Amino acid sequence: TKAQKSLKSYIIANSFIKEIQVYAFQSGIMVDSVTSVLDLERYYGIGFEMEQMDYARWREEFLEQRHRDQLYPSAGVACQNEWQDRLLYAQTNPMSGSDSFGGNVFLFLDEEQLLEQFGALQYGSGGMLCVLDREGNAVLQDNPGGLSLEELETDLLSGESGSFLQDFNGETMLVSYLRSGDSGWTYLAVLPQQVVLEPSQGI
Repeated sequence: TKAQKSLKSYIIANSFIKEIQVYAFQSGIMVDSVTSVLDLERYYGIGFEMEQMDYARWREEFLEQRHRDQLYPSAGVACQNEWQDRLLYAQTNPMSGSDSFGGNVFLFLDEEQLLEQFGALQYGSGGMLCVLDREGNAVLQDNPGGLSLEELETDLLSGESGSFLQDFNGETMLVSYLRSGDSGWTYLAVLPQQVVLEPSQGI
């Protein structure tokens, strides 16, 4: 119960986090903000479930696999029988004072609330905002302009940050990016050039 209280307090303190799960490799016990789970198969499908994923795959690919600051694309998740789209962040934690690993921590994040943090960017007028993982896969994306990420000149995403102009569907866009040295994620904004220049039209 002490673990549940701690997890619940983290969730209450941070509205982006909708659920936290902690899985211990050695004991095979899962703890979330509501309960300690001894029977994982019974827990999956009753108290928790992921869209288009059966129990065996969930246990093998998420619980028993090691994770390194991984952010997974939005997927339907059921927590206490309520289905909603969530981003999943996973991290494997070492046992204290040891090189061996103790287990995994999973955070289920509210995608809409995360996107609201970028409200100051005018990407809504035909642009795009996304977060890329280490391999360049989009794990968080809001694309009002219907732009194709395949058109992005990824070889220009060199260094920790920068910006450049690129044409998407015949329209000139300003591409700005920032890469996190810790996670390897790239935060990318694609804004129409005319939107960027609009505040200076009176000059």
